[in-house]
Amino acid sequence: MSQEDPTRRAALSEKQFVTGRISESVRYVGFGLLAIFYAIVSSDSAFAIRIAHEYSWEMRGIAISGAAAILLDYLQYFCGGIVIEAALNRTGDGANLADRQSVWYKLRTLFYWVKQVPAFVGCILLIEVLARGT
Repeated sequence: MSQEDPTRRAALSEKQFVTGRISESVRYVGFGLLAIFYAIVSSDSAFAIRIAHEYSWEMRGIAISGAAAILLDYLQYFCGGIVIEAALNRTGDGANLADRQSVWYKLRTLFYWVKQVPAFVGCILLIEVLARGT
């Protein structure tokens, strides 16, 4: 099946849309987790002080999860940039096509999947802190 097939083109377009949304969501969740962590640990309200004290390990987990999600998102796009640059520099039969066997392509794919884990873990920790702390 060629890439000119309309059904394949539609499926690839949908995949690009969905994976782009997942990446956006991971990024937003990562920054949100860091913002919540900062808001709680920098607040002088009784509630925030109690949460920061009683759930210090969970709060650290929330911050680490947020930072890890952002870092892995960045690394995915960093590797993607290298893959695209290499594709643009290729000539011959593989001109302008990504080398799916390159370490950079494999890392980009790995970072895409792995970055979702800390976003998920951070949200679970946040739900736990909110459920137990309120």
